[in-house]
Amino acid sequence: MFFLVALFMVSKTIGQSEIERYKELALQHAYKEEFSQAITYYTKIINLNPKDSTAYYERGLLKYNVKDYTGAIADYTEQLKKDPSQADYYFMRGMAYDQLNSSRKAIADYTKTIQLEPSNSDAYYFRGLKKMQLKKDKAASKDFDLAIAKRADNVQAMTDRALLKAKKHHYESALADCNQAILIDPLFHKAYRARGLIKALTNDVQNAVTDYDQAISLDGKNGDYYQERGLLKIQWNQKESGCSDLRKAVEYGGKNSATIEITHCK
Repeated sequence: MFFLVALFMVSKTIGQSEIERYKELALQHAYKEEFSQAITYYTKIINLNPKDSTAYYERGLLKYNVKDYTGAIADYTEQLKKDPSQADYYFMRGMAYDQLNSSRKAIADYTKTIQLEPSNSDAYYFRGLKKMQLKKDKAASKDFDLAIAKRADNVQAMTDRALLKAKKHHYESALADCNQAILIDPLFHKAYRARGLIKALTNDVQNAVTDYDQAISLDGKNGDYYQERGLLKIQWNQKESGCSDLRKAVEYGGKNSATIEITHCK
C-alpha cells in the first residue's frame, strides 16, 4: 500500500513538472506569435490536467488570434460549464460569436459579462457596437454612454457615439466627442476619420480632407479611408488626386472601391 501511494506521489510530481514545462514553452511560442505551437502545448496541459482553467482561457485566446472562432467558443463553453461565474470567459466568447456574426449570442454573452462585472466598459462598448450594426441606434447610444461612464477614456465608444449623433444631425455634439477622443489618444485614427466624415456632412470639405490625411498617416493601408478622401477630393474639384486615392482604395481593399473608381475616373 505504501508503495502504491509513493508511486502515485512520484507520478503526480512528474506530471506537475511536465505541466510547468509545457506552460513555459506555450508562453515562449505565444510571445513569438507562433500561435499554433502554443495551442499544441496548452492542449497537452489540458490533457494532463483537465481542471486547469487558465489553460482553457489561454488556448481560447490563441484560437481567437488564429481566427478559429468555433474552437475558441468550445474552450470558453467547456470552462463555463465548470465555473459560470467567470466574466472574462463570457466576454471572449461573445467576441468570438461576434466574429461569426452570431449577433444574438454575442449580445447575450456581453450582457452576461455586464451582469457579472458591471464596471466592464468594453462589454458595454461591444454590445453597443453590435446593436449599432443591427441598426438599433437608440440602444447602441445608451450602451456607448454607459461605456464612457464606466471608463472616461473609452475613445472607441466616443467615436462611435459621435457617428450616431451625426446620423441625427447633432453635428456640434458629434464633433465634441471626436475632439475629446483625439485629445485623449492623438494616435486613434478612427476618431480622425469620424471627424472628417462629420465635417464633410457639414460641407467643411477642406478640413474634412485634412482629417482624412491624418487618419491615413496613422493607418496607411485602410482602403476605406482612401476611398472616402478620394470622393471628397473629387467633390472639391481635385479629380486627379481624388482618382489617385480611389486607385489606392482598390489596392487596399476598400468597400466597393473598384466600382466607384470606374464610375468617377474612367
